Amino acid sequence: MRQSSETWIPKSLESTDKRYNQLASNSRMKELKMVSMNLKFVTANMFCVSLKRIDISHNKLAKLPDEITEISDLVHLKIDHNLIESLPDQLWKMQSLTHLNAAHNQLTGLPESFELLQNLEGLILNDNKLSTLPEHIGSLGCLRTLHLHNNLICHIPRDFSKLKNLQEFSLEWFSYANP
Repeated sequence: MRQSSETWIPKSLESTDKRYNQLASNSRMKELKMVSMNLKFVTANMFCVSLKRIDISHNKLAKLPDEITEISDLVHLKIDHNLIESLPDQLWKMQSLTHLNAAHNQLTGLPESFELLQNLEGLILNDNKLSTLPEHIGSLGCLRTLHLHNNLICHIPRDFSKLKNLQEFSLEWFSYANP
């Protein structure tokens, strides 16, 4: 296991099991990486409130604990390449979140309050099962990167035109339906 005061990267799932309770109490840790560990679940006691970055990509997670939304200073959340079907309803609480990568999951929708993530700059949602976007997606005024390709989206909300800072947009395999 490689560990510093700010980053914790376990080498194996066995070492992770032994350290669960220590993670949440570590107030100095800023980054947590648990990549390609075949994790099937994560629990609230794995996350300390001081985290700025979480990378739990390339696992077998079906869901995130709702408590992850209590990490108010979280800036980067990488949950790509898992089996996640939905994001926590309280995601809007993560007001510091600037980058969310939830690509290559099983997402079928986004929480209704998703457009309240006012500081979001990068949103990577490609290769999911999304069929709609939030009607008020245009309220994500800081959004600069949006990847939506390989989804089931057939309608772009009118509010989309309000994304004035958008610099990178991907929507390949778009199925246009009559308006």
